[in-house]
Parts: sequence; C-alpha cells; structure tokens
Amino acid sequence: MSPPTRVHEKLAGGKAGVYSVEVAAEILLQLANFRQPTSLKSLSERCKLSPSKVHRYLSSLTKLGLAFQGQKSGNYSLGKNAILLGLAAMQHIDQIDDVMEGLPQLVKELECHVYLTVWSKMGPTLIKVERSNDSLAIPLMLGQTLPVLHSSSGRMFLAFLDAAQTRELIANEKASYNDSNLQSEDELRAVLKEIRQNRFAVSTGEVESETTAISAPVLDWQDNPIVVVTGLVSKHSDKDKIQSVLTGVSRFTEQKSVHRPTFPFES
Repeated sequence: MSPPTRVHEKLAGGKAGVYSVEVAAEILLQLANFRQPTSLKSLSERCKLSPSKVHRYLSSLTKLGLAFQGQKSGNYSLGKNAILLGLAAMQHIDQIDDVMEGLPQLVKELECHVYLTVWSKMGPTLIKVERSNDSLAIPLMLGQTLPVLHSSSGRMFLAFLDAAQTRELIANEKASYNDSNLQSEDELRAVLKEIRQNRFAVSTGEVESETTAISAPVLDWQDNPIVVVTGLVSKHSDKDKIQSVLTGVSRFTEQKSVHRPTFPFES
C-alpha cells in the first residue's frame, strides 16, 4: 500500500489546471491503492481532506460509474467505468510492448534506424530508438519531446488527435519557431487531412538536418494513435529507398493496429 499523500501539496505549483478534476483523480488513485472496499473515513485520511469534501466528490464519481458504494457496508471501491479505463490503458501498454518486440526485425528489414513516440502533455515523446548498422548519426535521446508542426511524428499525432489536445502546443510552437512562412489554419487543416487519409507523414531536415523521417501510426479501433513508428534515413536517400521504408513502416503499423470489429449484418 502506498504511503499517504497530501492532495494540496501534491497539486501545488506547476501549470494551472482544473483543481476539482485533479482532486477527483487523486481520490480515484487512492481508492485504487486499497485492496478492498474502504470507508469514507479511511479514504479521507489517506487524501488528507475532510470527509464531507471527499463525500461530495464520491457522490459525483459514483453517478459516473467511476466509484461504487456498497449498499450494506457503505464502503467505497472503484466503479466499473474506472475498471474499463484501466483495461483500456493496459491494452495500450500491451500494444506498445508488442510494437517494441517487432522493432528489431523491422530494422533488419528496412536497414535504417527506427524510433517510437507516444503522446504526452508536452507533445510527441521519444520512448524507444532501435538502431541499425547504418552509419547515419541520430543524436536523439529517450524522453526527448519532438515538435508538433516540425516533425513527421508530430504532424501524425496532429492529424489523428482531437484539436483540443493540440491547440496550445501548436500556438506555442508557432511563437517559439517564429516561422517566416506560417501555414494558415486552412493550409494546416488540408495537410493534416491528407496525412490522415494516407496514414503516413514525411519530414526532411526538420528535427535532424541530415535526415528524412517517415512516420506511420499504430491506431486503436477508434483511430486514436497509440504510438507512432518512424524510420530515419539520410536526406540524400533516393526515391526507391524512401518508398521502401515507407512501405515497410506502413505495413508494420497496419499489422499492429487494432481494427474496428465487423459483424455479419454490416454491409
């Protein structure tokens, strides 16, 4: 069982957010740390909040199916919808592990470096680099955040994620890069639509000046990007090499993606 936490201390500092959401999330996390249904008193002590305040949050969480209160005991546990969220998260982790396991063989087939990025609140974040025998230098570091507008993996996430998740990052990047030839909203929308239709993005000389990056997404059944796979070749590579890597990365991500279930009565 994890040690007690102080919600107010834990949430102090950092970027401003929705305080009530953060407290509700903390209550759910503390519920998850109990191995059996727990009383309001025990939960409020763990959260270092008054029982009356925790009760108000639990009332809403229970209505949403994120918490559950036993009728006889009155104790609280995670609700079925919280369990569904956990299962979905576990599925994503399993899929990322599956992608990682296939990287060595993909690198061998493509004869180029390959890296993986996932989405975080900071943007596309590098979680794995599988290097080939290619002498091409790639000074990328695990945990490094890539730009959203100026990288193939960034544009791939932009194409599939909800605009609300990316709007602030786009604005910050436009300001920090001070682009002399900024895309209009319509132009960017057209680019992202094409990427979404083709399910790949190519970038030359943006993140690393001597490279061409070729990205494709591993999607869940709702077309949400779980991870983006990127092959990296020299920017001087010929069209055949780029097409070969594009074909290989696209085939790999298509195989690893979760496809929408079909039913006999669907046309």
